[in-house]
Order: sequence, then C-alpha cells, then structure tokens
Amino acid sequence: MIGLCPQCGEDVPGDGNGCPRCHAPEPRWQATPRTLRSILVGFLEWFFMALGGAMCLLVAFAFCHDWIGPGLGQRILQVVLGVVVVGAGVPVGLMLLWSSFAGRFVRTWTHPAGEGRGATATTRFGRLLSASGAGRVIRAPLDVPANALKGLEAFAHYGVLRRAIPAKYGLANSPPRVDVALMAALLALAGRRRVQLRVTSAMSWSHDGKAVTRNEWAEGVEVRRTDALAAATSADPVEAVLLGAMAAPGARVFSQEGPLPYRAAAAAAEPDAEAPWARLPQVIFAIAGGDARFRRGLRAELTAAIEGSAPLRTSESVVDELVATLEAAGDRTLGATIVRQVEQGFSMRDPVPSV
Repeated sequence: MIGLCPQCGEDVPGDGNGCPRCHAPEPRWQATPRTLRSILVGFLEWFFMALGGAMCLLVAFAFCHDWIGPGLGQRILQVVLGVVVVGAGVPVGLMLLWSSFAGRFVRTWTHPAGEGRGATATTRFGRLLSASGAGRVIRAPLDVPANALKGLEAFAHYGVLRRAIPAKYGLANSPPRVDVALMAALLALAGRRRVQLRVTSAMSWSHDGKAVTRNEWAEGVEVRRTDALAAATSADPVEAVLLGAMAAPGARVFSQEGPLPYRAAAAAAEPDAEAPWARLPQVIFAIAGGDARFRRGLRAELTAAIEGSAPLRTSESVVDELVATLEAAGDRTLGATIVRQVEQGFSMRDPVPSV
C-alpha cells in the first residue's frame, strides 16, 4: 500500500489519524485493474525487450568468438570493432533484459480525491517510482481576533480605505464599495464568534520517489454561522444582510419526563447540529438572488442608513482596525480573497431554463 496523501503528497504514517499536514483521511489507494489489452501490450513489450537484450549479448559473444582473419590489419580492425560492439552491446543488452524483468513488477495505483480531482502513483517491487495528484485542501477555521469593525463604517469611509490600505494587507486597489463593507462585516462577525471563516486552497503536487514538490494557491473562503440568533439582532445592516443568507445551526428542545412542578424552569434548547459550511460566493448569491442590480440597491440603502445612524468613528480608527484584524487573522491575503469571492458571488446568475 502507498503511504502518500492524495491531497498534498505528504507521507502518511498509517496510524489511522490521516495526513499530518492537511488532515485528510487516511488514503485508500487502489491498484489499477489490468485489462486484456494491457496484459497483451505488456507481454509484447516484455518479449521484444527480452529478445533485443538477448540478441545484443549474442552478437557481442559471437563477435568475440569468431576471428575475421590472421592479418595484422584485420586484427586491429577486429579489436576496434570489438570494443565498440562489446562496449555498447553488453550494457544495452543487460539494460533491456533488466527492464523486461523489472517491468513485470511495475504497478499503477489510483486514488479518487473527489470534486473531479485525483492522484496516481507508480511502484516497482513495492517501491514508489513516481506519483502526482491534485486536491482541495481545507484549512482549520481562522482565529479572527475580536474587533470593532462595522460594515456601515467601512462603507462610509470607503474613499479613505481604498487609498490607505496597502496591497500587502490583501485589499485590492479599487474593490466595489459594497464589497468592502461586506468584507468588514464578515471580519466583525468572525471576531465576535457569530460566524466562522476558513480558507480553502487548491493544490497540485508531484513526487519523484524521493521528494515531493507542491504548488498551492488560495481557492476561496467558506463561512458558517455558529449561533441561532435572528439576523435582526445585529445593529449593523450589512451584518444583518449576511446573517439572513446563512443557515443557522439546528437546535432541539429537551423537556423533563412526567408532570412539571409549578413555575418549572422552561425547557432548554441545546445545539443539535452545526450549520453547514457554505462557500462565500454562494452566500452572496443567496443575498442578491442572481439580480445584477442588487449591489446598486444595497448601496442606496446603506447610503440612507448612514444619515440616520449614530456618529461613526473616524476614518483613521477604521483603517487601523482593519489592518490589525487582517494581520492577526493569520492570512495576509484574506482581505483580497474575501473581496474576490464577494465579487464572484454578485456576478453569479440563475441558470437559464432550456426550452
């Protein structure tokens, strides 16, 4: 069995705990079944390689055994040609014979990794020769620190934010104003533990039998709610819009058996199931409903909300808070990834039904 993680190519110890790097389940590689065609092709390859190797060795032996003639010039010519034939024929013959023998013990393995990706590996005598694969790596939920960010404030101070946040903090130079407000609201909700955020990465890897080479890039952001409070409980209108588009965790009520005493305590509601993780573009699509004009309408609502809201913080305070939150979240490109995912969600449309 091959002890490689199909997601990232890391060596898996085989203790049942899965991959120590990306926490993928323990791999279950499967040997590629041999078809009649592959068996026939393999036999022909083995036959001609073995035949070629034997012929090279026989020619070298025959050339050394038979003399061309007694003349000195012929002897010198024989020695020169003998060195060429023996020096080339013997190594080539041995190599072909070895390849034909070792080829009988080469096996191909596959591992479906899901979502259209997978991994393949080749072994000989049970030893890894090469392997490659691609997968989707899901990171642990981000530990976003508590912060005082508000989506409405980020919307109000958009002009300062887009100029003051350098590119190294992950915010694009000119993202849409509503998208910046949604990013700040997500970070605020994650800081208060009302939602969880995690980054997913796409990875491709290859293994040459000795070391693994990886190529990884951020793919997206996933989000889920962690409380069952109503969306209207959030004072920030941007947070309320986000919470309303996400499924709340389920709950069940536990009641006591038998008759209850007078003024008994109310039945307790305890979490029954965690809310599912949802990709951020899907959440934004649920907000907009596939309407290309939704962002414009939301911008008008937030503009009106600023006029009737309490005094907002200064632009410098909002900028400092956003910079500190992005730096402490553990992913410097988090802001850019969120903004890109929000824009992708607004660009999604309902599929057109076929006639």
